[in-house]
Amino acid sequence: MNTTQHATLAAASTTQRNPSTGPCLVTGANGHLGNTLVRSVLARGYAVRAGVRRLDDTAPLAGLPCERVRLDLL
Repeated sequence: MNTTQHATLAAASTTQRNPSTGPCLVTGANGHLGNTLVRSVLARGYAVRAGVRRLDDTAPLAGLPCERVRLDLL
């Protein structure tokens, strides 16, 4: 993770959440692109539901304030 990504995460942790905005669902959140999108959406102040295939794979989302949900799209 580079300096910009660390700064983005720090900003996300201090951003006020807008309660009138529902959570965003990000599919593939354990993958590279999905994980980057989760971090970006959090940094913009939205609540995130992170859709993953395997709930036991917690490393990619460790420390992020998001709800993890099992999701398998056909």
